[in-house]
Amino acid sequence: MKAFQALVYLLLFFFISCSQQLATNKSDNPLSIDRIAKDLPPELIQQYVLAYVDTTKQSVYTLNSGIKTSHQEIKDLYRYNQYNLFWTTLTAPNTDAKNLLNGLSESFEHGLNPNHYLTDSLLEEFETTYAYNQEINILDLIQLDVKLSSAYLTFTSDLHHGQINPLLLGEEWQLSKKHTELAPYLAGKSFKEGVKMISPKSQKYLALQKKLKSYIALENEGGWPNIPDSMRVALDESNPAIHLLRDRLYYSGDYSKGLATTSRGLTFDKDLKNALITFQARHGLKPDGVLTPETINALNIPIEHRIDQIKINMERLKWLPEQENERTIVANIPDFTLTLYRKSKEVKSFKIIVGKESSRTPILKSKVEYIRFSPSWFVPNISFNRHILPKVKKDPNYLDKLGYKLYAKNDLKGENPIDSESVKWSEIDVINSKFKALHTPNVEDGMLGKIKFGMPNKEGLFICDAVNPALFNFSFRAFNFSSISVENPELLAKYLLNDKHWDIMTIQEKMANSRPESIPISDVVTVNIVYLTAWVNDKGQLQFRNDIYGYDTLHAELLHLENERWNQE
Repeated sequence: MKAFQALVYLLLFFFISCSQQLATNKSDNPLSIDRIAKDLPPELIQQYVLAYVDTTKQSVYTLNSGIKTSHQEIKDLYRYNQYNLFWTTLTAPNTDAKNLLNGLSESFEHGLNPNHYLTDSLLEEFETTYAYNQEINILDLIQLDVKLSSAYLTFTSDLHHGQINPLLLGEEWQLSKKHTELAPYLAGKSFKEGVKMISPKSQKYLALQKKLKSYIALENEGGWPNIPDSMRVALDESNPAIHLLRDRLYYSGDYSKGLATTSRGLTFDKDLKNALITFQARHGLKPDGVLTPETINALNIPIEHRIDQIKINMERLKWLPEQENERTIVANIPDFTLTLYRKSKEVKSFKIIVGKESSRTPILKSKVEYIRFSPSWFVPNISFNRHILPKVKKDPNYLDKLGYKLYAKNDLKGENPIDSESVKWSEIDVINSKFKALHTPNVEDGMLGKIKFGMPNKEGLFICDAVNPALFNFSFRAFNFSSISVENPELLAKYLLNDKHWDIMTIQEKMANSRPESIPISDVVTVNIVYLTAWVNDKGQLQFRNDIYGYDTLHAELLHLENERWNQE
């Protein structure tokens, strides 16, 4: 029996290779063999599947499309499935095949594009392969099955890992894309079981997915009206365009008393003002109920743009790890907030100041290991080369102005500072091999230096106090040099130290002391620095924030979201 199987394998290998050699001259799909599927025993079909996935070029079963399943993933999937067919039988597609095509066509519910998975082409191949009153060819059947598997692996990868690598958004993104091999988990399971197992399960993702569905439904109904840019109105004033504002806020769920009518809807009453305040709070605007140009601009952002924004942020939520520790810190840059969580429940939020656009706060995951009072610190070379060196080349006094001291690489204790003006900066591209830079507290760079929350990372990012507490009164708070300044840092320190001996007064005394001191954090506290411009808060309210670093625009281009809309039009 083994000798027979080996002979079949070799003959099929030879036939497929020859067929592929002729592909460029004869046909895009020449792989056929005169064997009728219904006449073949299951063991022989397994041998055919084995030979096909081992020898066929990847371009054949991806239809030269954007499907990105690798050849190895296909081989692994069928190997784990004992080389049985997944989606097809000798007479008709099975139930799983129908569930797969339905799932691919509804992938938009996860912020994905059904066109990426060649749903229409697969349906056409079903009709061709299972044409009425026609004998089914075994290789046509196998090829269809493998194409379906390729679409399945691409879809489940997009669903579990996300569609792009976070590093494509820029060097500040230090999140690594998940690399879980899905084939071992998916083989032997139905389509519904497999998708349920690998789908994102975080409450934040599921809540945002629900909002996506409602926004898509609203878009299909025509979306919301625009507000005149010149519109200004005070409480209890009438305006012919008030009905547009009332309807706009009703469609987005901020106003609950219904659409405007001829008898009601032309006065800016208290209920409508409160609805506007709710809208402003959801969009990170000053919640004063005043129709400022900034508020009107937010009101007039098209619903299709908001849908794309939701899709982008659903993708980013797929990149984030599940909560690993009892205590977690999440700093969301566009929202300018830092939030403490205990067992996934929000404990407290703090206002933060983040890096300005020219010195962006990096996106990464770390752990708080210690708290340092009256700190100084060495700047990581990667951060110095990226953000500081270009400015030093233009102005050799830049280091002195911002409180940096330069040392030779081998000056381990930092005892002999170097005059930065004596360095020929024009000849230096990176400082890795020659110098290192030490930062000392200095009011001009946005850090008082009274307290530092140490979280080791190659970007040199840390959390600290702020030079000017008045900056926390601004709604836009991107003023720092990449670091994160937190309001009321003593409260954050008390939470992290998690010890009754550390009260607010003791922490404030340590902060006022000029002598440096480090206190280790006994329990592991994970820190996630994220960039979310759309999410659902604990009250179930959909939140939007401005794209302060331009990542949403780049992300939309990488996902071809705008191109998809143009194609649909």
